Amino acid sequence: MTAFGEVNDQLWSYRAGFWSLVALYLASFFSKAGVNFFAVFGYVIAIYIITRYDRNLFRREPLLLLLFLPLLFGLIVSGVSHEAGWGGMTAYLNEFKFFFLPFVFSVLLRDQRRIEWLYLAMLASATIVMIYGFSQKEQQVFGMFHGYFVYPDVRTSQMIMVAAIASIVFVDDQEFRKRNPRIALVVALLVPVLVFSLYMGSIRSTWLGFALAVFCYSALYRPIWLIPMVLSGGVMLFIGQENDLSKELVSVLNLRGNPSNNTRLQLWSAGWDFSEKSFFLGVGSNGIQQKFIDFYNAQSVSYKASFSLVSSSIGNFHNSYMQILVEWGVLTLSIFILSGFVLIYKLCQALKTVAPEHSVFIKSFLIVSVAYLFSQFFHNEFLSYSATLYFLLMYGAIYVASTSNMGNHGRIDG
Repeated sequence: MTAFGEVNDQLWSYRAGFWSLVALYLASFFSKAGVNFFAVFGYVIAIYIITRYDRNLFRREPLLLLLFLPLLFGLIVSGVSHEAGWGGMTAYLNEFKFFFLPFVFSVLLRDQRRIEWLYLAMLASATIVMIYGFSQKEQQVFGMFHGYFVYPDVRTSQMIMVAAIASIVFVDDQEFRKRNPRIALVVALLVPVLVFSLYMGSIRSTWLGFALAVFCYSALYRPIWLIPMVLSGGVMLFIGQENDLSKELVSVLNLRGNPSNNTRLQLWSAGWDFSEKSFFLGVGSNGIQQKFIDFYNAQSVSYKASFSLVSSSIGNFHNSYMQILVEWGVLTLSIFILSGFVLIYKLCQALKTVAPEHSVFIKSFLIVSVAYLFSQFFHNEFLSYSATLYFLLMYGAIYVASTSNMGNHGRIDG
């Protein structure tokens, strides 16, 4: 291939890969098949570019090692675990498939302008789903909004929570508003719609995650916001005891009479007992339902009576951390948690050196992490499709932290 042809091939590859990611995020709120297809397409292009043109992603963005090392460790463990061999490794790669997105971003984006375009594609997808959802009469009822995915799938609420928090942080950033005034105005108009959709979905963990994230952001950057937050919270809880919001919030603390709470508590406790079967390496994800049934059937009558509610969710423990512990063991879970703490610490340190016009990318990821990581105690979305949004925000933070002194940040013309 001539030098001209090689350059054209490289440019074509980057463009095809970038637009596949745009399509992925345009489909993110309503098509699992679309997300899978465009993610695979993006992975293939990224692997092609890495093998032919670009092998410097870890040198360029060394923070990616904090994600790569636990992924590699887990892959090795999966090959020698209870499911030893290619079967275990294949199951592991399938389960953690979205954890590899930041590496694809590193190859195909490498430009702040392109990262922002993916954010906008995500918001466009959310807008389409909100319009669709509220156009359906049955979804106009409190607790029934679920967008395009089948009710009671929590995925829509998780994704809306992430989009709402990230949007608040971006719109509140003065530098972002200066760079992109018209886009900032559109995002600002979307924020109340996103928050209303979050409310109408009636998923308590996302409400709590959202409130916790906004509280942390307010305490760190906008202390004046704490006054209306505390006042409105008091009004909702102590004056409006009969409204839907207050009833749902009060039910969070009902650990005896609330079926959802009781089921989760039993699932977590039984999951911990089940994890002891292969505590260090995990039992694997293939056939986990049958493995749990076999474990459950082997227990005493009194044990079954104490954990009778677990039959409603065989193999799904409604807790991302418990799910990883059971399937892949405490070693894999521990190294992921340790690497996550180190990454967050490094990004907090980077805030001291990153230019003000780029710090919003780190702030948005850190604040969203408060909500998203908290909500994973109640759902298993870390290994599902809402993680595509979280890893986009993660890469945005890693990118600006890694390139803050290189002066190659792009922008969207407002």
